[in-house]
Amino acid sequence: MSSEKRPVSGAVRRPPSDEKKQFNQLDPETNVLPPRQRIFALLGLSMALFMANLDQTIVGVALPTIAHDFDAVNMVPWVATSYLITCTAVNVLYGKLSDIFGRRATLLFAIAIFEIGSVLCGISLNMPMLIIARSIAGIGGGGMMPIVIVSITEVVPVASRSKYQGIISAVFAISSLLGPSVGGICTEYLSWRFAFLINLPFGFLAALAAIYFLKPTLGVSKNTASWREKLARIDFLGSFLLVVAVIVLILPLVLGGKFYPWMSPIIIVLTILGMVLVSAFAFVEARVAREPIIPIRFFYIRNMSFSFLLNFFLGASYFAPIYFIPFFFQYVGGDGATLAGIEILPQVFGYVITSTLAGFLIARFSRFMPTLWLGAVLILVGNALLVLLQVSSPRWMPLVFLFVSGCGVGMTIQSVLVACHVSVDPSDLAPATALASFWRAMGGIFGLAAVGFVFDSRLDLVVAPLIAQLPSSAGGGDGGRSFFRSRGDGALFLSRLPDSQVKTDIVLGYMSALHRGFMLNILFAALTFIPSLFMVHVDVVKSPSPSSSGPGGSQSSSSATEKVVVMESRRSSVSSSSSIEEGEMDEQKRKKIEFVKADV
Repeated sequence: MSSEKRPVSGAVRRPPSDEKKQFNQLDPETNVLPPRQRIFALLGLSMALFMANLDQTIVGVALPTIAHDFDAVNMVPWVATSYLITCTAVNVLYGKLSDIFGRRATLLFAIAIFEIGSVLCGISLNMPMLIIARSIAGIGGGGMMPIVIVSITEVVPVASRSKYQGIISAVFAISSLLGPSVGGICTEYLSWRFAFLINLPFGFLAALAAIYFLKPTLGVSKNTASWREKLARIDFLGSFLLVVAVIVLILPLVLGGKFYPWMSPIIIVLTILGMVLVSAFAFVEARVAREPIIPIRFFYIRNMSFSFLLNFFLGASYFAPIYFIPFFFQYVGGDGATLAGIEILPQVFGYVITSTLAGFLIARFSRFMPTLWLGAVLILVGNALLVLLQVSSPRWMPLVFLFVSGCGVGMTIQSVLVACHVSVDPSDLAPATALASFWRAMGGIFGLAAVGFVFDSRLDLVVAPLIAQLPSSAGGGDGGRSFFRSRGDGALFLSRLPDSQVKTDIVLGYMSALHRGFMLNILFAALTFIPSLFMVHVDVVKSPSPSSSGPGGSQSSSSATEKVVVMESRRSSVSSSSSIEEGEMDEQKRKKIEFVKADV
């Protein structure tokens, strides 16, 4: 490697002359902000993530009151489902849109749509209006997470990205921690409408941060000046097919087992139609689209294809315990809904600690595979331990198990995100981030549906006959079973039963149903670990060069130059000799991209 000394200021590698018009060929270090601005940008843009995740956890607490005020209990599930469907459906689109219109414009659009939806939710007059407003908010919410992550990634040094991403993950987890408390305060002391209107100041701060810290051209992959040229680059047919396909595939997972039997004609037809639409979308992206929404080349990159699979099963193994463990605390432990929500916080604490720790470890040692493997193992161990829970288990046991699982999730999410980022070109950061988020969300939906199916089937087999033995005055019969299945009223129903052998058997039956669900979740956790075994190292090695100071420094009296070398090592090149000269190295086996930056 040449030891030629490079200038400190303007530390970028210029693209070849025939590619100067291609923004996506520029060195990623050109957009790096000074240290102080990085902190403010991180704080401001994180408000968008904080707002989006806080919104979901707040709304869950407010739903019972909303259902009572609108007298529409049967429509309550659609308040959350409508947001989930639109959020997941448009998630991938934002990656490509941000490449066309820039990170700032796309993020501002997402924030604006989310804020409009939140206002409409806050002034809703009935349940249908609220459901439509939540759908609108989901369109905005689907873009905030991937765009914020990739924007912050692009304004920090390459070698420090994992640290900042770890902090972002911690912000996301903290919002999950605060959501139930904030939602309870809004609902109990103000109004449930403030659970939606509270998003307005957070959105305003995030928008200010985007305007001030993000360049208009940040992320723009081509120098297309006119809006007509930009609109011409949008794959409208692919976008339509993707959104419709995702919606059609999600609906059976949401409706099956709750509104329709799993083998009913409507569920089967929707599933088949979804597969046909996915096939049509794949054909359009591979053969028709000039600029595909999902670059097909991603699936030929080893780390990317296996990271998508890992993200899917990670979502499946992560979301199911969050939903079903509160049932254990309420039905088996006899706790109220509020206390049960607090008792899942150890998982959030573990997530915050390890996501931040993993970011710093990856930045320090330039390796993401060890933390990825460790995180996947902790997820498997944490989910396996949940099967050990019994009716007589001490109170600390589920808390410790949840903490272990949360540690694994935080470390894995952080590591696999770094794996995606370092395995693609800088111009592909946005679609790579959006796809990782999309597969994790789809996995979560699938995991909840699968575990819910096993759980409900066991209840029908074991618990329903027991409740049928109760007198009608005690809530027996089919009505009692429905009452028991509901999260809050079911716990109240069980608490009002007099102590008897039937009540004991009902609790044991419920524990049996949870065990079946937890065992399926062990399978998802194992399938999270397996793809990590097929991923390869992509090292980010930092070697500082001699510092320079004085007038020759860049914008400071003291500056240091870092040389960051990103090396992708393939298993087929393990036998290559380290003494081979750089000019003779096979570019298909190992690529070296050198970046020189001024550390202000």
